[in-house]
Amino acid sequence: MDFGTVTPRIEIFLEYDGKKVADSSAAELLRAIKEKGSILSASHSLGIPYSKAWEILSRIERISGRKVVETKRGGKRGGGAHLTAFGDRLLAVYMKAKMDLEKRTAMAERNSESVFIAYSNDPLFAMVVDRLSGEENVESISPGSGMALAMLTLNEADVACCHLYDAESGEYNVPFLKKFWLHDRVVRLGGFERELVFAFRRDSGVEGLEDGIRKILEGKLRFAARNLGSGTRELARSLFERYARAFGIREASIRGLEYECRTHEDVAYRIANGDADAGILLRYVAEKYGLQAYHLKWERYECFALRDCLYKNGVKKLQELLNSRWFVGMLEFLPGYKLAEGENQ
Repeated sequence: MDFGTVTPRIEIFLEYDGKKVADSSAAELLRAIKEKGSILSASHSLGIPYSKAWEILSRIERISGRKVVETKRGGKRGGGAHLTAFGDRLLAVYMKAKMDLEKRTAMAERNSESVFIAYSNDPLFAMVVDRLSGEENVESISPGSGMALAMLTLNEADVACCHLYDAESGEYNVPFLKKFWLHDRVVRLGGFERELVFAFRRDSGVEGLEDGIRKILEGKLRFAARNLGSGTRELARSLFERYARAFGIREASIRGLEYECRTHEDVAYRIANGDADAGILLRYVAEKYGLQAYHLKWERYECFALRDCLYKNGVKKLQELLNSRWFVGMLEFLPGYKLAEGENQ
């Protein structure tokens, strides 16, 4: 036998009291009888002997104890056959099961080609995802940098985009790929740099960055915090610890940590709306909301894909977008963005 010509097949069959009452052959016969109005015509259309057709029908009736076909003999217009109410119902149940299976199979095939992206919130990258979704089958979630890498480790995502800084090595992201056992499983698709700022409401009375941070540590200003697991949240924690030591503040009274903002836009909105006084966010968003902003740092934002997923069109297209003239133009147009050092675009 030539196994190169072997094709796997999934067969649907209906059971009655643990016995197979109908399979694809029986369903095809019932449907042909319903269409042709004759057992003989149905058997001819299916290319099976008339005796075989009766054998199939007899088996159904023997197991179920119900008639599936009514026949009539001779007459002026000749004999004929039609499905009983039971036969019609049996065919309908089978066809629904077949359609459900085909639908699930088609969905599984589509999902096998879909691309799932887990990323740290970023307005520019959200534009990339929107553009990509218009051409490819893409699903995305923004759980933060750490969770994005965790999802990649567990094969729950095809692509992860993050901006995690390792103080010990002074590097972004790569040390964390090693911590998540990903360094030999992923390929870098592209990246950029973005400017983080400490932003305040313009009527908050802040007279500089250090003055603003001191007032937050003393509980005089309310801080809009990002969600746990985000790189920005971790930056805020280390920043507050460093300034608390510098100011000699042993117990900080930071207000607002109980409320988590999922995006940079959420942070800006809470500040602009008066629900908070300050927050760490992107310059692009701070300027969009007219906030008073002080430069903190440029950070590297990068996207990594599992090697096993590089064959997917969506992954290939994402890599193309991150290295396209359109993307370079967006980096030059939006405030607080620039090419990552060493990028050849």
